[in-house]
Amino acid sequence: MRDKIVNYIRAGYSGLFIISHEETRVEAEIKSVAEGLKYNLYAWSVTTGLVDTKDGQSKGAQDPMEAIQAINGLPENSIIARGHPKRDHSGHRKGTT
Repeated sequence: MRDKIVNYIRAGYSGLFIISHEETRVEAEIKSVAEGLKYNLYAWSVTTGLVDTKDGQSKGAQDPMEAIQAINGLPENSIIARGHPKRDHSGHRKGTT
């Protein structure tokens, strides 16, 4: 999976839709790819908005249209991940311990 993701990013694809029952594995792989390519990684959800995964700083933009507009202000080499809506950005399902 890693090689495919890297190839798509290097080819300039503006979006990838990855379906998997192994969400934690996919999230870890995307994080690893971003680090390997020296890209910034942001996570977006309607509850937290756009969050820089390195420092946890939120850029707001919980509204999907605001998020799309906020993308223009991100550094050029950035990846924005949209995970499962019931997960927070630490990888834990909300409401569980």
